[in-house]
Formats: sequence, structure tokens, C-alpha cells
Amino acid sequence: MNKLKSHSRKFAQFASLLLFACFACFAGNLPAAEPDNRRGEADSELTTRAELVTKADPSFSEQISVSLETFGTYSVARGPFEDVLKNGLSGGTFGTGIAVNTFYGDHVGLKLDAIVPAVDDARGSLFDYTSLSFVLRFPTPIRLDPYGLAGVGRNWETDRWNTHVGVGTAFRLTDNVSVLGELRHIFESRGADYTQIRAGLSYKF
Repeated sequence: MNKLKSHSRKFAQFASLLLFACFACFAGNLPAAEPDNRRGEADSELTTRAELVTKADPSFSEQISVSLETFGTYSVARGPFEDVLKNGLSGGTFGTGIAVNTFYGDHVGLKLDAIVPAVDDARGSLFDYTSLSFVLRFPTPIRLDPYGLAGVGRNWETDRWNTHVGVGTAFRLTDNVSVLGELRHIFESRGADYTQIRAGLSYKF
């Protein structure tokens, strides 16, 4: 009887060890748990989308550029533009001026300019002529930026309003500095129209 109990205990111990060994082998063969990267991938995707939206739709202020011009002028009073072509540009007057350009994006902008009186021709007014123009610009890959403009102006020497149209081009020497040339025809409200040639430098801030 005692031998039977001894054999029973040994068999139970052996069975327990066998079950433990089987469980250990089964647990060792289970695949390792992979980290859950779904949240990280979702966050990365949201960040990428935000960056794309920012690049595709920059803020209003980021699309505005401002430049300052200094230029010289040569003006010829000849009436209609065809008279200028027929009679030439002799007998004109020289002047100097400054302008501020404000562009939204690459194509659409406003130009505010003023021509200052000559030192020996100052008559008490700060400017001889001021104007505001709407500008449509067409940048090219070869650093040339042709443009057209139209606007209104004021001749402070004659106290007359006028309108004007013109064309010009700027050549970009660097990302900030350009040389420019411009041809305007100015329609006086009273008196002879005149043609104006401009050449100068522009600095973009």
C-alpha cells in the first residue's frame, strides 16, 4: 500500500513537470507582439497634410512683396502718341523720381510714384507729379519681368489731373536688385498730352 502511494506521488510529480514543459514550449512558440504604430502613422500623415496645405496656400502676408525704385525721366510734350513717333523726342525735359511697388504674388501690384522738382526749378511744391498705377507683371525664367500699367496722376505744376498707360520691363540682377525701363503716355485733362521715358533701379525688400 505504501509502495502504491509512493508510485502515485511520483506519477503526479512527473505529470506536473510534463504539463509545465509543454506549456513552456507552447508559450515560446507564440509570435512576439508587434508595437502598435497605427497612431504614429496617423500623426505623421496629419503632419504631412498640414505641411502640404501650408505650402499650397501660404498666408496673405507671405505673398506680399514691396520694392523701392529710384529713376530718371525724360518727358516730351507732343500731343497724341503718333505725333511723338512722327516728330521724335527732341526738346524734352529731364527729371528724377521715386516709387514704391507693392505686389500680391508675382503678377498683380500697385505702383505709387512721384517726380521731384529740379533744384533750380523748385516752386514751393514737394513734387512736380504723382501717380498711382495698377500693374500687371509677367515674370519669365530668363530674369526679365515685362509689365503693363495704367492709372491716374496729378500734375502739381499745372494743378491738373491726368491718366496714363504704359509698358516696361525689369531685369533681375539679383533676387533683390533690378534695372528697369518704362515708357508711358500721359493724357492730360487739359493741355497737350506727353510721353515719358523712365530708367532706374529697383530694390526688393
